[in-house]
Amino acid sequence: MREEDIPASLNLMTSHGMFLGLYEAKTWIQLDPEGLLVAEELETGRVLGQISGINYDKNNSFIGMYTVLEEFRLQGIGSALWNALMLHCNGRNIGLYARVQMVPSYQKRGFTLTSPYDLKIYVGNPKTKIHSIDGVIIEKIDEKNINQVNKYDQKVCGIDRSQYNCLNANETEAVSLVALKQDTKEAVGYCILKKGNKFRIIAPLYADSDEIAELLIAKCEISEGEQISIRTLDGSAGVDLVDKISMDYVTQVPTLFSKEIVIPDMKKVYSGTSINYFPF
Repeated sequence: MREEDIPASLNLMTSHGMFLGLYEAKTWIQLDPEGLLVAEELETGRVLGQISGINYDKNNSFIGMYTVLEEFRLQGIGSALWNALMLHCNGRNIGLYARVQMVPSYQKRGFTLTSPYDLKIYVGNPKTKIHSIDGVIIEKIDEKNINQVNKYDQKVCGIDRSQYNCLNANETEAVSLVALKQDTKEAVGYCILKKGNKFRIIAPLYADSDEIAELLIAKCEISEGEQISIRTLDGSAGVDLVDKISMDYVTQVPTLFSKEIVIPDMKKVYSGTSINYFPF
């Protein structure tokens, strides 16, 4: 995928009812440029299908964006994209979110491991009540505190995502905040609210407690009536919070893996990074 393909890619995803960040593909092209693939019509350059498979460390990949225009299905385009992506993933453990009706198809392709924690998607105008916490300060993520963000992120995810975190925090129109202990400046949570194709999306929101997570949302200054999306994992800390702040449940989908189920620190996950590029 080239940067000029992104608008057509977004249109294709939107036509399939998917929520995604407007600038996420641009971020991931910088990190894994061979991990976003498109099939184009030779004569016109029209995007007919796409898939992403981000190699987010030496052992793991994550698949998303797998779509083909309806009038071009059953012509081998989807299979060609899939096969090319498998070469890129190069034997890694692969995860993906699967629509329920597609689970048997993915199981035949080797995705036989199902995480106990489905992805749950919520949309709504969050009703926050916490606006300060003694001993905790909220700052915009910048060069002075990005190291604290990276350390916290690694505690949650178990891998070093420093390069991604910097790009994600600096996406166009993103609101990027970190919660720090006032005395030690140690991170106790962070969140990024980014522009999406349908709603603004919190991706991610990690925190040490419900109170810190709610405070981070409140400091994003979401306007009254504005709809945002939170994508959390069933069984994570986020499930209780979305009820508390009056978010509306939309749907949930299973998470499949090919070799090993990857699970983060569930006590700290309130909203995941991206449903197309990372499993939490």
